[in-house]
Amino acid sequence: MKSLRSMVWFSLFLLFHTELLASDASSLSGLYIIAFSIAIAGVASLIFAASRIKTIKKDYEKIQQTSKELEDKQTQMVASMSEQILSMVKQAVGGTTAIANKIKKNEITEELSSVIESEYKLLDMANDLIEFLRLKSKRVTISPNNYKLDNLLNDLTGFLSKNLETTNLELTYAVDKNIPGELIGDTLKISKILYNIMDYTVEQGATKLVLHVSKTRGFERNYELTFFVKTNLKRDIEKDTSLFKAIYNESNDSYDSLGLFVAKELASLMEGELIARNDIKGNIEFLFSMAFVHPEIILQDDLDTRLLRKDIAIVDTNTDYAQALKTMLETYKHNVMVIKPSEFLQQMRETESFDIIAMDEKLFSAETMKQLEKIPTYKNAKVLALSNYLSKTNTHYYTKDADFKLFKPTTRESLLMLLRRIYLPQEEQIACSKRSATHLKTYTESFEKTPDVTSETFALFKGAKILIVEDDVINQKVVAGVLKHSLMQIDIANDGEECLEFLAREKHYDLILMDINMPKMDGYAATKIIRQDSSYNKVAIISLTALTSPDEIHKMFEVGMNAHLAKPLHKAELFTALDMFLQQTDEMLHEEKPKKLTFEGLDREKGIAKANGSEEFYKEILREFYETYKNSAKIFEKLIHDYRYEQVRMLCLDIKGLAGSIGANELHDLMFDIHQKLIFKKFDMLPEYINPFQEKLTVLNSTIKNYIES
Repeated sequence: MKSLRSMVWFSLFLLFHTELLASDASSLSGLYIIAFSIAIAGVASLIFAASRIKTIKKDYEKIQQTSKELEDKQTQMVASMSEQILSMVKQAVGGTTAIANKIKKNEITEELSSVIESEYKLLDMANDLIEFLRLKSKRVTISPNNYKLDNLLNDLTGFLSKNLETTNLELTYAVDKNIPGELIGDTLKISKILYNIMDYTVEQGATKLVLHVSKTRGFERNYELTFFVKTNLKRDIEKDTSLFKAIYNESNDSYDSLGLFVAKELASLMEGELIARNDIKGNIEFLFSMAFVHPEIILQDDLDTRLLRKDIAIVDTNTDYAQALKTMLETYKHNVMVIKPSEFLQQMRETESFDIIAMDEKLFSAETMKQLEKIPTYKNAKVLALSNYLSKTNTHYYTKDADFKLFKPTTRESLLMLLRRIYLPQEEQIACSKRSATHLKTYTESFEKTPDVTSETFALFKGAKILIVEDDVINQKVVAGVLKHSLMQIDIANDGEECLEFLAREKHYDLILMDINMPKMDGYAATKIIRQDSSYNKVAIISLTALTSPDEIHKMFEVGMNAHLAKPLHKAELFTALDMFLQQTDEMLHEEKPKKLTFEGLDREKGIAKANGSEEFYKEILREFYETYKNSAKIFEKLIHDYRYEQVRMLCLDIKGLAGSIGANELHDLMFDIHQKLIFKKFDMLPEYINPFQEKLTVLNSTIKNYIES
């Protein structure tokens, strides 16, 4: 372009100057002709060049579009693969935890706990990676439904407790009085955002968190629901430009700040905002705001007057928690006084009486209890020990002198449950849950693990009819996979409402496995409704949940559940539970074991071992691998021809990792070789691998298809 422009300007220059220098008309005419010809040639060249550039631009846009389509397909493939990795990690976590539970307290218990903690961390990273890939491929949708705020907060507590094997965390939930108990939103996404924020701060060393939930006036909408996370973590946010950016770290083969990136993107999808800033002390605080939406009609139970208007003293070293508890108690019209620990005994002597004294468990000591015994009004009060559920230290000995225990972090619902236990007789507590007599046993302890349980062992319950109520698709597959060989009739409901619809159609079920925190209708509400109908008196309901705090377990039985199973699910515990509540048929499956077959390109024994010993789960992984990568040879060839070596590297790493997991050793070795060439930038050698990759993938696809159908 530059040379063509110069040619035109030169022609014009020549034309101008020849007019001045020419001495006769004939010479001038000749020069005009020459100059004009040069100008015409230049213009013609310019037009041709412009036309050529337009053609090249179209070709470039076409290449860009093709490249974008390939990248989108690759992202979807990796997302699908990551979902399978997540399932495998869940199986691995369950297996390691099962081993840990068999080991008595000794020197290696602490080390094994650290391993389990790392595996839970891996599970969280897999969750974040899946969400990250779904966000990239625009597969994330927001599904707003009714949800209970207390259930969401309890979920946060459960998630955090899984990753706090060695850390003591002081967590406080401070919910404003004007926040209703039921809201509308995508509870799974909101939980993910809040958990990722808290997990990040704890990972960075925070030991104290306050989650303040409030209703604020918005700029672009009437009201906003604001989640304000205060921490004691000091870090200069203003200088940290990578806080919400997912940056791939080659040194540890993972993404930095992946959780916060996911949290910010999810907040944006919900038309909300997530920001981080420093308070005046230099501590990090996060602010997540979204539209404030609640049901038009919010049903509230009439509170028994015996639960109201008590005189209560709160004595706690954590002032944030003391104020939050005061706010919750005032919701129930109590007169509350927060007393400093240093002034507590003196205040007790000067005050006429308290109905309840809520005291931090760290303040219970022989001297304190001795001094309290000398105060006459103390004997009329109910003493609560405020105990940190997230603390990994031993419970203080002198809390045995307390009448009741209230766990931190506290929700409004757990506080109300405690007030009922204090002031309502046992028979009235049962009556207020409106449960009918089921004549079924209840088992309040954790289930023991039955040894040597396989998927085939569940055939002892052949013919039984089970309803699984679970909103997480992966958890649905895990439970259904364990029971696949049982010959039981299994139905799956996605929430409490679907559970009731199944019951209305089918009427007869022998057992229900009930998740707790679900949208639309949670497990508590569904169980209450079921227990009001006497026709379901013989149906055992076992909760399946990560919530294992004493308050939650108490509520499970209060609403009419018969037992509880903790997530992640262990099939040995599930068998024990079914054995307790179902009648065995004494009819085991006695199928002939298939002859040992060889399948080219596939080491089945290795693959099954990596799938936690489950052949059905292994087949499911193979099926997903086949569907995801059956056409990847064409993509591989296209990426090489387009010189997209970074995408080749990503595809190579993905297939190499999964090939090793499924026992496709030959394909794994081939991808390893290709990866080495990419590392040393020997790009000219990559075309040599197009045919070998095509051949090995064709063989493997055929093998997988034959094995799955065999």
